[in-house]
Amino acid sequence: MSMDEQTLAIKLLKRLNSPLRLEKLQGDASSRSFYRVFRENNLPSLILMVETDPFDPDRSPFCQMQGFLAGIGIPVPGIEAMCPAEAWVLMNDAGPTTLQEYLLRTGDSTIRTAYRRAIRILLLLQDRGTRELPAQFEGARLHLDRQKLAGELRFTWTHLLQGLFGLDLPRQEAERLDGWADRIGDRLEKTEQVLCHRDYHSRNLLWDGREMAVVDFQDARLGPALYDLASLLLDPYLDLGEDLKEEMFWEFMEGKPGGKEEESGLRDQFDLSVVQRCLKAAGTYAYQVTARKRSHFNAYIPAAMRNALQALRRFPEYDPILRLLERYQEEGGLLRTGSPPASLSGASPPGSVRS
Repeated sequence: MSMDEQTLAIKLLKRLNSPLRLEKLQGDASSRSFYRVFRENNLPSLILMVETDPFDPDRSPFCQMQGFLAGIGIPVPGIEAMCPAEAWVLMNDAGPTTLQEYLLRTGDSTIRTAYRRAIRILLLLQDRGTRELPAQFEGARLHLDRQKLAGELRFTWTHLLQGLFGLDLPRQEAERLDGWADRIGDRLEKTEQVLCHRDYHSRNLLWDGREMAVVDFQDARLGPALYDLASLLLDPYLDLGEDLKEEMFWEFMEGKPGGKEEESGLRDQFDLSVVQRCLKAAGTYAYQVTARKRSHFNAYIPAAMRNALQALRRFPEYDPILRLLERYQEEGGLLRTGSPPASLSGASPPGSVRS
């Protein structure tokens, strides 16, 4: 245990008045640190989250969103204690197993139950979450708008194409990519806007075969209505297979008022959300590999790119961009790196649910 961890343990011991030990957890792409806190006398374990800086609970996006989501019925871990001046929060332990880990370990025996539950949570988030979100919250002021969505794609050009692939983009091609990013952002900004989790996938859903909890919700904000669905079904961490993706697509649409009547437009919105979301994910993974030396993220880049390009093929008007990105990934050696996403169905690599 490091000195910082020893100091934390001593402070928690005083707060909890119980012998304990800390187990450091992998924080995925987060800059925060997480620990599981084990206590004696059969007391339930807790989760300790350590922020990078002290925070004001009234203005903290995490604290704001935790209380709000719990209040509308979204299953999020409860807060047991916090020390804002020392930048830590102590929460209920919602379980040690992510949805990804559980399904890879047990197979697909509960996969439909799990994804139906995830869809119901998402529908609740979009319904009550959008209607009741306090205007003063950070999540109400921040938007996945044209500027943000396009900026995320430019982040991918920087950290995937130039950073990881080492490509020197000609000025004309760079300008073409940036202009296309603006058009994608503009199209998605004009769709229905709802409260989005923003990173809704199998590694941010905890699942034990019966109960589900949602974590990593502090960046929730208003954005395109099908963004979170695209993130959930076109998940680079898991290959759900085409049949299950189609089934869960309709599970969502049937729970959303007016969904069936607008099928054609919603399919386009979904595919466009897949393109943006998966390209954004590939850029995030590349940044983790190059800037933060987390090489395990390299394995998920090929799946994210396959998802994005397969959905992009649904839009003939974007064929020049498709050909450009296909050339970049070949030049960057992407087809020779990484591994396919873990499959639960034996299906081909994931793509759009559009038939």
